[in-house]
Amino acid sequence: MENGTVKSRLIEYLESKHLSKSDFSRKIGVSASFVTSIRKSIQPDKIKSIALYFPELNIDWLLTGEGNMEKENKERSTNNLLIEELRDNFSKKEERFLSIIESQQRTIESMQREKEKMAALMGGHATFAAASGSDVG
Repeated sequence: MENGTVKSRLIEYLESKHLSKSDFSRKIGVSASFVTSIRKSIQPDKIKSIALYFPELNIDWLLTGEGNMEKENKERSTNNLLIEELRDNFSKKEERFLSIIESQQRTIESMQREKEKMAALMGGHATFAAASGSDVG
């Protein structure tokens, strides 16, 4: 395959990974026609997505044709460590948010039970008080 354009090098990489253009595009979050529509180069935000989802791909090779298609093991393991760290941080934050949500849900349920108890203690007075806007006391 011709190795002269960014588009042709990307297609070469995808073929080496047995990955369709549409699967690649979906993975990096762009339209299915992304690869087909590449003219001269790729926008920086798309390069970042490609580097994130395909850490073994040598971006210098993709953009210039210089060097090897895939990064050397040292670069690859550094990138994999960074990606793993990002995933861990995301997982920790996700766990924290889920914990907060669960705590808030328990608080809401507890408050609803208290409200029901108060309504039961007040009997019909709660309905009257709520309708009139006054406090029962």
